Amino acid sequence: MAAPKAPKMPKAPKAPKAPKAPKVDAKKAGGKLAKQAAGQRKKLIKKLIIVLIALVIIGVVALIYWLTIGSIPGPTATVDKAISAAMIEDDDAFRDLFTPDSVDALESAWSGADFGSGNQRGSWNTMMKGILTADGLKPKVLEEKVAEDGKTAEVIVDIDDVKRTIHLAFVGEEDEERWLINVNLGIDPNLIVLPEEQMTEAMVEEFEFSDPENEMWWEDREAQKAAAEEAKKKGGCLGCVVAPAREPLSLPFGAAFVLAGLLWCGLRARRRVRCGTFGGGSEG
Repeated sequence: MAAPKAPKMPKAPKAPKAPKAPKVDAKKAGGKLAKQAAGQRKKLIKKLIIVLIALVIIGVVALIYWLTIGSIPGPTATVDKAISAAMIEDDDAFRDLFTPDSVDALESAWSGADFGSGNQRGSWNTMMKGILTADGLKPKVLEEKVAEDGKTAEVIVDIDDVKRTIHLAFVGEEDEERWLINVNLGIDPNLIVLPEEQMTEAMVEEFEFSDPENEMWWEDREAQKAAAEEAKKKGGCLGCVVAPAREPLSLPFGAAFVLAGLLWCGLRARRRVRCGTFGGGSEG
């Protein structure tokens, strides 16, 4: 017998064919990437331009501020100049740092003998010595206070462990604006010696009383009080307002007043009324 045929083995299934990769157009792909890169560059350039414009605006504003305000030395700078001038005894430079009305007020006050004799009080030399320490050294500047209106300021300095206030005013002279020392802002009217007929209530109200602990650097209360007492003896006034003296009753008017009172008492007495002084009394 013939041997049986072996069964046919089933054929293995064919593996699926991999999908064909899509054809890529290199030119088109490169064009898209180039467009994306160009767009990013434009955005970056716009941002840089905005930043540069902002910096230019800030720079222009800063330049304008420096040319108009920032270039003007502040109150502390003026005080530093005054101290430097005092240390080298430069009268002219020191005097130039005061407002014109301050110069007039100071120099007119020094014209009297009470202020110009003895210890050389009443001179720019004394003022310069007063702004320095006892050893002639530079005092320590503690702080600067500028008013809200920007027209006045105070600079506090430490002179030999004592706080002194230097008042300044922002003024313009011949198209030049600067901070100058203004002594009239800190004068204590209690220490002003003027003849009675020159001191008015308006003058007293014009000045603000200074704090004894923060008085002006040149103020010497004991010396000024002594000078004021001397001025009183000569008919002066120590920063006071003198009310006009009342005129005494003239003799004819006073005599007539007394006689009228006596006559009134006599008339009342005839009516049996007890009479008091100058017609006052009560019925009996």
